[in-house]
Amino acid sequence: MSSLESRQAFTQPEIVEKKAKKERFAARETHIPGVLLRTEPDVDVDILRKTIDELYAFAKDYVPRKFQIDELTKQQEQPDREIKTLAKAHEGLRGIESKPDTFVLNVFPSDKVSWDRELLKKSLGIAAYSSVVHEDVDITILVPAGFPTEEGPIQEELLHQVLTQALLDLGLTQEDLDKVMSTRINHRVDEKILENMIKNGQVSLLEGTKQTSRTWTIHAKPL
Repeated sequence: MSSLESRQAFTQPEIVEKKAKKERFAARETHIPGVLLRTEPDVDVDILRKTIDELYAFAKDYVPRKFQIDELTKQQEQPDREIKTLAKAHEGLRGIESKPDTFVLNVFPSDKVSWDRELLKKSLGIAAYSSVVHEDVDITILVPAGFPTEEGPIQEELLHQVLTQALLDLGLTQEDLDKVMSTRINHRVDEKILENMIKNGQVSLLEGTKQTSRTWTIHAKPL
């Protein structure tokens, strides 16, 4: 069989357009009875029959397991929730192991700390704040294509002022700026230094300055 003959010969197929989420597909017959190739509606895919055979084999291998994984994931939801609830309710509980069943199940918390920038400034004062907190200015600007931008010193107030004025000079209104420009401060707190300062009575944090959110993770492995 020549390479030309070995390619899938799509006759004028009866294309059935289907919607999967927001995408449109066409279903085209293949040399395998009952097996259709899904393609973009207006594209005649140049594909070898061998490639179709490979895709079909991989799909048959993949799909049953995917269905099983989805079903098992759904079945895991309730025990996952119950295990985490028990761990939360019993301080220090971190899992269970079973020699007869040869498994170990660990459940453990992960804490994420967030800081209120303004309360941190008030708590520490200007001098202490600069020694404990390191800030990065993250400015995002969305402007119409063709508008140039200008860079200023990496200082929040001056950089914001320079960029704002530059965009206003280009003809954007203040209302436009509110829609296309945002400024965010990424701050990194040196918690070791802060902890020592609090311990030594140099500073005290206002209520709400430090906030901790906790998530729980379950990990299972063979014993």
